[in-house]
Amino acid sequence: MIVDLRPVEFLDCATLGLLCRARRRALEHDCRLLLVCGRPWHLRILKAAGLSNIFERHATIQDALSGEL
Repeated sequence: MIVDLRPVEFLDCATLGLLCRARRRALEHDCRLLLVCGRPWHLRILKAAGLSNIFERHATIQDALSGEL
């Protein structure tokens, strides 16, 4: 599953919780959750929440589809 955060202008703990639950469910079904996030503040929020190493991040949807980091 690919979640495109590029148009997102606000992330809070509810959003991070939703992403974590979606990732857990994906893993339970032997799937992956890929985040498309190119904005520096997206990465800062993930890092501040201790989630930067949890999610597989990509700059574009094409990168996510091709598996490029």
